[in-house]
Formats: sequence, structure tokens, C-alpha cells
Amino acid sequence: MSEPAKPRKTAPKKATQVEVAEPTKVLPPNLRAVPDPEPVDDVDVPDGAVKVPFGDGHVYVRDQDDWPTSANEALMDRRFNLWASKALAREIDVVVWLAADPTARQVNEFFGHWNTARGVSVDDPKVTRRAMLSLAQ
Repeated sequence: MSEPAKPRKTAPKKATQVEVAEPTKVLPPNLRAVPDPEPVDDVDVPDGAVKVPFGDGHVYVRDQDDWPTSANEALMDRRFNLWASKALAREIDVVVWLAADPTARQVNEFFGHWNTARGVSVDDPKVTRRAMLSLAQ
């Protein structure tokens, strides 16, 4: 029989200081984190985008014809943060939306403002009740 293995002697561990960074907000990988977004002037706004009141400022929403299919799907599924990442016009608009983390009430209010800003009325016969409900909810 072989002898039992002798325990290895290891050097004692030295205490080290570890710096811990402050937690940051988690954003989609295509966005950079910015601390406390501030209102941004009307720069780099794509053609056809609509200025919509949001919180204490505003964001720009791309023309619906410029949305990718995934933005429409996200809207219909009530996945508003995903919708915002696809339909809002500028990166800062998305950052502002995600930082606000709007409530359902705020989202409903936002879509009401959006409909007004683009001239859509509930009384418009061209707009179906289902379409208005899907955009305003």
C-alpha cells in the first residue's frame, strides 16, 4: 500500500483591498449608461419624428412607417421598454425612457400625447377603435 499523501504547505493568503464600483442601471447592450439623463436640445432628430411630452421634458418617436416590425410587435405585446428601444428616435430618448421606468398610467398618458402630437383623434373615422386602444393602452 502506498503512503497517504502529505498535505501541501501553502503560503498564507494576504489581505487585499478591493474597490467596489457603485451599481449602475442595466441597459440594453447597444446603449451606454449615462447618469441622470438631462433634457436634450432638439438635435439629431430624424425626419418624420414627432416630439412628444414625457415627464418633465420630451422624447422623439420615429414615424411609424420607419419602425421595425419588432417595434410593432413589442407595442402589441405591451412590452413598452422594448418598444421604446426600437421606436424612439434617438439614443438619448431611449435612455430617458428607460431611466424613467414609467408606470402604466404614465405610459397611457404618453401614448395619448403621442396620438395628439401626430394628429390622431379618437373621433377620426379612419382610425378603428381597436387601433386606438392598442396605441393608447
